[in-house]
Amino acid sequence: MLSSKRTKIRLSSCQPSFLLSAEILANNEDLLAEILLRLPIKSLLKFKCVSKNWLSLISNPRFSHRRNDNSPCCGLFLVECGSPYAEYQFVALDSSHSKAPFKHLTFVNDPSEIELIQSCNGLLLCRSFRPSGPDRTYYVYNPTTKQYTILPRLRRVLGAALAFDPSNSPHYKVICVRKRRSLQHHYQIEIYSSNNGPWRVSGTPFTAEDQMVFKSGVFCNGVIHWLNVSGGTLLCFDVDGEQLKETPMPPAPQIDDGLEQRQVWYFGESQGRLHLVELPPQATTQLDVHEMRADCSGWFVKCRIDLDAIAGAFPEMIMSSSPNFWEVTSYAFEILVFVRGEREENSFSVLLHIPGKVIRYDFKDKSSTTLCDFNPTVEGLDFGPENESNFVMFDVYQYIESLSCV
Repeated sequence: MLSSKRTKIRLSSCQPSFLLSAEILANNEDLLAEILLRLPIKSLLKFKCVSKNWLSLISNPRFSHRRNDNSPCCGLFLVECGSPYAEYQFVALDSSHSKAPFKHLTFVNDPSEIELIQSCNGLLLCRSFRPSGPDRTYYVYNPTTKQYTILPRLRRVLGAALAFDPSNSPHYKVICVRKRRSLQHHYQIEIYSSNNGPWRVSGTPFTAEDQMVFKSGVFCNGVIHWLNVSGGTLLCFDVDGEQLKETPMPPAPQIDDGLEQRQVWYFGESQGRLHLVELPPQATTQLDVHEMRADCSGWFVKCRIDLDAIAGAFPEMIMSSSPNFWEVTSYAFEILVFVRGEREENSFSVLLHIPGKVIRYDFKDKSSTTLCDFNPTVEGLDFGPENESNFVMFDVYQYIESLSCV
């Protein structure tokens, strides 16, 4: 029989009240875990200090695995293209994450600047920036927990990609493509695993076209996808099976003389789906958003971006100068990321950068809203007032809160 002197805690004041022994709650890890799983990650980081038991529970990979499963994107890191020394801007996607997690990557004392090259389900792949030398140090960094791992150094690296799916495993892998010293257009894949350690060779050397973009791999459903900017096919690497294969690109648009011209504007992943948008060869204000089928057998048009409708709400994107590479017809804009709804299949939106703003366009109700205004007086925005003649292109990285260990 429970002692009447034990401390009681009230779990609900809205429903018929009931009391539960604090000692029973403290000793019932399953019940405690269910309560903690419903708390914000910032609170969980503080609660690690409550006791050794809470520290052990919250730090357990199984707990972080459940907490991280299908975590939504909290915001975007933006950095000016080709400017690794620039300050990172942060665009929050909800009001609870209005503060930037960082403005510069200073989590480790590296003699060189550190640049962000990929984000993957809460973890960031970073590297030291040494423009004059072939050797770079690679890091895996969790900006939520401030933990990082220094990867063993490799030479002749053409590109590296992070493969991490917390819904399947608490461990991550880094896939590296290296150029073979003796043979032109011959490459080798090596893999670093967070649970097995050092780099190891995967498979045999392979050949690839010069137009394959190994520096920009996209991880989606267990596969790294590399874009071929000349068209044709995508090169894909099954991370668990360690198999290379090719996947067709969407059907190429045709121009009047029958020649194909391909220029990809966006290539990325959202909620387990791969998306691609390319510049049409003829003037148009309708952009097709291609989505890869779940079995990677091909593509279909998920939706279309109506630039005329967006420009009606945001006339500042209308160009008054001569056309440039980021323009379609007379609009200045940049596709940042696509966001799929977590539960509702038809919930689908795109975040666009237009002069001076980041906006969200919802495909379901055709509405547009402003997420961020670029105020040039704010510290860090040193490119001056942004307009159609001074349009800054960004590299974009998603931010997802995660308790995952690195």
